[in-house]
Amino acid sequence: MSRNSTFDIEAWRDEEIRTELEHRTKVTPAMLHSINKDGLLISVSDAWLDKLGYTRDQVIGRLVRISDR
Repeated sequence: MSRNSTFDIEAWRDEEIRTELEHRTKVTPAMLHSINKDGLLISVSDAWLDKLGYTRDQVIGRLVRISDR
């Protein structure tokens, strides 16, 4: 097996794991969200959307602001 073949298998496994994690994040009954290092929402669970009344398109990429009130 060549080095390139090994890399392709690892990339495929990484993509498979990422896809599974994204699916589980969406379908969890918990109100779950993920933000990137810049404070932007990059994923939210379906429960989060249902409870807060948003669509995924409305919130992904938005800045998360924490209020101290």
